[in-house]
Amino acid sequence: MLNPPRQISQDWKLGPSPTATYILALVTDGNLIYQFQQGSMHLAGGDLLFMPQHLLRSARSCPPGFHKMYSAHFHPDDREAALPFLHYKEPRKLRLDRFEYVRSRFAALHDAWQSHEPFRDMLCEAILQEILIVVNRELELDRHGTRKRHTIQQLQSYIQTHYGDKITLEELARLVGRTPNYICHLYKEMTGQTPIEYVNQVRVSVARELLMSTELGTADIAEKVGFSDPYYFGKVYKKITGFPPKRSMTE
Repeated sequence: MLNPPRQISQDWKLGPSPTATYILALVTDGNLIYQFQQGSMHLAGGDLLFMPQHLLRSARSCPPGFHKMYSAHFHPDDREAALPFLHYKEPRKLRLDRFEYVRSRFAALHDAWQSHEPFRDMLCEAILQEILIVVNRELELDRHGTRKRHTIQQLQSYIQTHYGDKITLEELARLVGRTPNYICHLYKEMTGQTPIEYVNQVRVSVARELLMSTELGTADIAEKVGFSDPYYFGKVYKKITGFPPKRSMTE
C-alpha cells in the first residue's frame, strides 16, 4: 500500500497502534514527531523513517506548521529480505544524501500505483525494490570517512541551490578543490550515480512540482530548472520518471 504526499494539518495525530507491515516514510516538507517505546524521534523534510513490522508507534504534527510525506507499506519478498536494514528490530531514521532521487522514485511509485495499467503490481514492486536498495546503500555510507561525506554534501548543497544555472563538472571540481575525474569517481562511489545525473535528478524533481502546481508551460519550466533545450528536457524527464512532462500537468 502506498500513501501519496499530502499536506497534513498541525492537529494531525496517529495511534498509538502497532505497524501491520514494514513502513518507509519519506518526509518531503515540514516537521513531525514519532513516539516509540525507545523514545521520541523528530522528522523534518529530507528525512526517511524505517519502521519494522509489529512496532508500536504514535505520531503527531509539530505546530505551527504542516508536513507532507510519502509512506510505503509492504511485506518484503525473499530478495528484499536479503537487505540488512530490513532486519532491524527498531525504527531507524536516515537523513538522505540522495533525497531528490528517492523522492522522485516515491513519486514514480505513486504514479505507477495510481495508473491501474497492466502489470502495475510488477512495476510497483520493481520501483520499491530500487528504493530499498538505495536506502540500504545510504546506510552503508556511514562506514565511509567524514571527509568524503562532507565533499558529497558540499556538491549536493551547491547543486540544490544552483540547479537553474549552467553546472559543469569543472565548476563542481573547483568548488571542492579537486579534479573533475576525482569528483566523478568519488560521487559514483558514494552515491551510485554521477554528479550530472544528480543535477538532472534535482532539475526533474523541481520541474515535476512546477508542472503539477503552476500554469507554466513545459518550455518555460525547462528553462527555469536549467534546461536550454525543451526537447532534451522532455527526453531526460521521461528517462527519469518513465513518462513525458505533459502527463504530470494532468495529474
